[in-house]
Amino acid sequence: MDVIALVGPPGSGKSTVSAHLRSTEPGLHIFRLRERARAQAVTDHQLAQELTQTPDPLGWLSDATATLLVRRALKTLDAAAVLLEGYPGNEVQARALAHDSARERWRLTAIELDASETVCTSRVQRRRVCPVCDPHRRRPATSTPQGRCRTCAGTLERRRSDCATSVSLRQIRYRANAAGLRAALRSAGVAWHTVDAEQDTGSVIAAARAALAFHTTTGR
Repeated sequence: MDVIALVGPPGSGKSTVSAHLRSTEPGLHIFRLRERARAQAVTDHQLAQELTQTPDPLGWLSDATATLLVRRALKTLDAAAVLLEGYPGNEVQARALAHDSARERWRLTAIELDASETVCTSRVQRRRVCPVCDPHRRRPATSTPQGRCRTCAGTLERRRSDCATSVSLRQIRYRANAAGLRAALRSAGVAWHTVDAEQDTGSVIAAARAALAFHTTTGR
């Protein structure tokens, strides 16, 4: 199985890239840790408790829980390729993912969307989602000149996680952890592809697709 770790700071375009890759790459499954955790918490009381009572200011799960959820998902998903959107988030998670991939013989690669904090913050401030087309409020919507959803003409809204305080904390956390997770994956022999995410959307998507194609055709 091919496993692709798509990482980058908030506002770098991870959701946009993964949506396009899913629509153009047959058999590609998009995995989001938070969605997986919420789904399992319905029947897992201990996980539900951790989600609601975590002391982390951003609501992050412990590394042990995150690693376990990802490991279980990758072992049970019936997919030729899985893209981990926004995971791993730190060195501990990266080392665990590299270890599991080597043991299970998954082909692991990493794609980082790289953009400055100024660019990312500006994008997040402009970002809106459509609660009708995207009930989970995950993907930025395309708006009309009047500021409505181009698909359904519905009213767009800002995600709660896009408030200034949350975005600032997420930016700080990603940039503090980025060097460690890069080093962990590279030292494990994982191919690392950096994409300039300050380009126009089409160019970023094309670069990500090229990195994905390189991974799947060379086996790196």
